[in-house]
Amino acid sequence: MLSKILPSVFDLVAIIFLAILTIILGNSHQLLSYYGFDSSSQVIKVGAGTAVNHGLTHLDTFKFTDTVVTFLIWALVGVFCFSMVRALATAYQEVKFEKQFSTNAYVHPSTFTKGKFWRQVATDFALLVLALVVTALSLYALVAFILPTAFAYTRTFLIGFALKESFSLLVGFGIIYVWFCWLDICARILIFHRKLTAI
Repeated sequence: MLSKILPSVFDLVAIIFLAILTIILGNSHQLLSYYGFDSSSQVIKVGAGTAVNHGLTHLDTFKFTDTVVTFLIWALVGVFCFSMVRALATAYQEVKFEKQFSTNAYVHPSTFTKGKFWRQVATDFALLVLALVVTALSLYALVAFILPTAFAYTRTFLIGFALKESFSLLVGFGIIYVWFCWLDICARILIFHRKLTAI
């Protein structure tokens, strides 16, 4: 059971690289400012903005642009609505199948009882809902608390590369690394929730 939800060695190594990349990207603006590259980042930002603006202005001159944009917006709305209806239909079909499966129309093992079967279905559903809530709260905590705290710790080392601040770097890296591992476990519980309740 634990092998299904605990990250593998490959996952742990991948999370190390993801945490390092997150730390570098999260502190990139302060690093550029500290090392005097703020002006070059502004030049890149303005140049990219001008290029995008020029491209969009040129694209807007075509006759079919309005039709394409309207089509894309309604296509996105349609995909969202279809995915919602599909998820509800799948859930309904699942409940319908489980209801039929619990009847006497199927040959069941001698240990089968309806009460035990429906308890397992309810446990599976409760675990899925709990995992979704915990994952959503964990993602919110990541954005609202974990990343700002970790960036504050790592910034003291990255700005100036002072050796005495290496402990702060390790603390910031550890915070992000542990939280990414936690999110990996949450994702595994979401994926394997059926197998976890069947054990």
